[in-house]
Amino acid sequence: MPTPRWPRLALLLPVLLSACGRDPTPATFPYTHGARPAPAARPGDPVALTVYSARGPRTYTLAQLRALPAVRYRATQPQLRRTATYEGVALRDLVRAAGLPERDVRVEASNLFSARIPASEYLHYPIMIAYAADGHAVSTLDKGPLQVILPNLHTGNRYAKRGNWWVWFAVGVRSAS
Repeated sequence: MPTPRWPRLALLLPVLLSACGRDPTPATFPYTHGARPAPAARPGDPVALTVYSARGPRTYTLAQLRALPAVRYRATQPQLRRTATYEGVALRDLVRAAGLPERDVRVEASNLFSARIPASEYLHYPIMIAYAADGHAVSTLDKGPLQVILPNLHTGNRYAKRGNWWVWFAVGVRSAS
């Protein structure tokens, strides 16, 4: 009786997916805390981020972003050659909290730069909007107060050619379609 070929194909599937640019075992989301009660914005609190959806724009102060589930991991910003432990909101969680459809998004910066980030990436990998680096708020001098961070130390070279996804001075997120 011939041996079925499916078991051998199953062993090759991770290799085939990896060759096509798809990682069969995406990184886990390293949450540091779940959702917390969001503080109400006080008069004079600056808006840190606006998420634009069909329901209208949803604004967040830094305190409100910190109340959302947070992820934390070490990453190296290739352009700056700086490694730090970043903490922030997973883009996936921000999109869901604001009621955006889970499609490609465009993250916009205050300097008019923007980047399209595919849903196939942010839904499966902990791409974050970071508000802290090494336990401190990200200063304007360090490209903050918000920036997109990619989990490059956890996914090997997956994002080596995605330097344009590292959005500094992030101020907005909207559907890319």
